[in-house]
Amino acid sequence: MKVLFVYNRNSGHQKLIKKISSIKKKLSRYFPSLEVVASLNEEHFKSLCFKACEEKYDLFIFAGGDGTFNMVINEIAKHKYRPKLALLPAGTINDASKNFGFNKNINRSIKIIGKQKYKEIDICSANDKYFAYVAAAGLFADIPIDTKQIKKKYFGFLAYYSKAVIELFDKDYVEGQITLDNGRIICFKAPFVMFLNSKRVGGFKINPKADISDGKIDFFITNNEPFKGLLSYLFLNPNVERYEISSARISFSKPQRWDIDGEKGPYGDVEVKVLPKFITICVK
Repeated sequence: MKVLFVYNRNSGHQKLIKKISSIKKKLSRYFPSLEVVASLNEEHFKSLCFKACEEKYDLFIFAGGDGTFNMVINEIAKHKYRPKLALLPAGTINDASKNFGFNKNINRSIKIIGKQKYKEIDICSANDKYFAYVAAAGLFADIPIDTKQIKKKYFGFLAYYSKAVIELFDKDYVEGQITLDNGRIICFKAPFVMFLNSKRVGGFKINPKADISDGKIDFFITNNEPFKGLLSYLFLNPNVERYEISSARISFSKPQRWDIDGEKGPYGDVEVKVLPKFITICVK
């Protein structure tokens, strides 16, 4: 079994870096032919994704957070052959890995990977970009993008939440329309809108009915309520508008920047499509 394990040697996740020798040893017990590479930078990491696909590795294990997961998804989606994936959590929020039953306990995560239980999951395209679990526009959507790496290193998730508090006082909103896959057109004016293919986002479980393998994604229109509608999600308020779709086109009266899985996405109007069971990933 050909297995490639990649980690970022310059990662801000010092706990993982300090334990890298132990991690290699433990993974090798499950995968004797394990190949380990420390990436030098983002471009090097992307070239290793290319290597995993072109050389037809059976399993591609990588350490990282939600942004790293999104980068891997966007790189392997370009290839006809895509290896099985396993994500070793090493980020700030780790929404992606939590969706697959992982937490920040490295030893526990290694054991899950070693059991080699896999699931085919959907991903989505947004114009020429791909995302696995969330695409958002409007208030709060820019927080993962604009929060400095140094703040995340020292303050963790609090770096995100402190910026969210500041944006609560922003009076801006997004206005536009979405055309659903059944042809229905819905106009909206909201603090923010989002596509969500996940039970969790921002560290909170807000969409318990989500199924990452059903060929559908949920589109949410946030009501302009106190705290910019955030409480509606935290308390699972039924007043939040939710539509289950397999594809949709969305346009704005004023162009908006999209956040996809915590990274910069398209700018302006988008066409979103679900790609059913597109990748295979390790799950608990």
